[in-house]
Amino acid sequence: MSAQVRTGEALRRDPRFEEFVARFNAGRFFAAHEVLEELWLEVTGEERDFLQGLVQVAVALEHRARGNGAGAAKVLARARRRLRGYGERHAGLPLEAILAGTEACLAGTQKDPPRLPPRARGRTAGVRKATGAKKAAKR
Repeated sequence: MSAQVRTGEALRRDPRFEEFVARFNAGRFFAAHEVLEELWLEVTGEERDFLQGLVQVAVALEHRARGNGAGAAKVLARARRRLRGYGERHAGLPLEAILAGTEACLAGTQKDPPRLPPRARGRTAGVRKATGAKKAAKR
C-alpha cells in the first residue's frame, strides 16, 4: 500500500487504531505495537511521529513487563520526544496523561499502566441504543 497523509482524527477511525487501543488496554503491548506499526508504515506527514510515539509507549510497557526497566525508560524517553509537539491532547488521546501514567508505572508509583480512551462514537450510536432499550422495555 502506498504512503498516505492523514489527520489524527482520520487515524482514530482506522480499524487498526481501534485494535491498537483494545490491545493496549488489555495489556497486550507487543500485539498493540505490531498493529499500530502496520498503520505507521503507511502514513506520511505530521502524523507519522504521533503514531511512532504511541508505538514506543507500547514498546516501553512491553519492556517493563519483561523486566527490562532500563530499556523501558530509554524507549519512553524517545516516545516523549516524538509526542511533545502534539500538545496535551491529540486525536482524542490525552497524551500528557498517557505519558505521565506510563512514567509512573515504570517508576513503580502506579501499579497499572494507563488506559487509552476508545474513540467516541457519533450520536447515532447512542440513539440506536436508546431505541433498542425502548423496544426491549416494551416486550
